[in-house]
Amino acid sequence: SGKAERVTVQLNVIGQKFTKGQRIKLALSTNLWPMVFPAPDHVTLTLDPGAQLILPLRPARAEDAQLHEFGPPEGATPLQAEQLTETVTERSVKTDLITGVETYRRFGDTGSVRHLHTGLTLRYLDDVVFEVHPDDPNSARGSCFWTKSYSRDDWHAEIDAKVSVEALKEVWRVTARLVARDNGTEIFCRDWHEDIPRDLI
Repeated sequence: SGKAERVTVQLNVIGQKFTKGQRIKLALSTNLWPMVFPAPDHVTLTLDPGAQLILPLRPARAEDAQLHEFGPPEGATPLQAEQLTETVTERSVKTDLITGVETYRRFGDTGSVRHLHTGLTLRYLDDVVFEVHPDDPNSARGSCFWTKSYSRDDWHAEIDAKVSVEALKEVWRVTARLVARDNGTEIFCRDWHEDIPRDLI
């Protein structure tokens, strides 16, 4: 519409000390795919050359001179574990040269890991896929597949979960399935289907 807007963005748990001469960069975008889904309609942003970025300031205090520098980082003793099978990590971006659909995929497999203090063996797999046609923001879709397994001696439990989100023009369409197995036998299954209005006002 060509109308200038004043925008307020909440900063969560963040602080930064700037010294004289330092510069910061402001990057604006209508989306940050696949971390942020595109808006239902194509959007064009124009930055006014006279625009200002106003950051909240913490005024200096007298007690600041008494503050100590942070010490070295502290952490718990690393978990004692044995890696039984290889870990796998894959990341890819593909474009279908016929349909034009772009697919982003991230796959991870922790491999089987045995915790020495409990004898419990765990394995986590996750497969995350995002698809979109660059000319159609309402084609955006994200799907996550997880498998988590736990075993010890003759006991084995496994959980499969799948969640998909479609960014349609009027709604977020969410579908999900959760399956639990005990020693290979399915003991629980649940499906979810929900449309959530895309209220951007």
